Amino acid sequence: NQQKFLLETRISGALVKPKSAVTFVVDADEVLTPVAPTFVNGTGVATIPSQEGVVYKNKDTGATLTSGAQAAISVGQTLEIEAVPAEGYGLTHNSQRVWSFTRTA
Repeated sequence: NQQKFLLETRISGALVKPKSAVTFVVDADEVLTPVAPTFVNGTGVATIPSQEGVVYKNKDTGATLTSGAQAAISVGQTLEIEAVPAEGYGLTHNSQRVWSFTRTA
């Protein structure tokens, strides 16, 4: 019964012991919402936005994409771009961090 009580207490959120909650704190000077890259289907070109504190990466290769640069893909290919915070920065909790672009014919 004690095990069941402990599980139900944790799942329901009814903590009965003082200081038993766990909190997460973002250690960042500034928290940002990443700007979405733009994509033109006709040319297959994605343009990486310039935003201080946000690093954009190719999710498949892990390569860093330079701000203001353009990444081109062929028809039928997909490009996934991921936003990660730079040192000393954080990203807002519910912000979109991954964008997927597929070039159609």
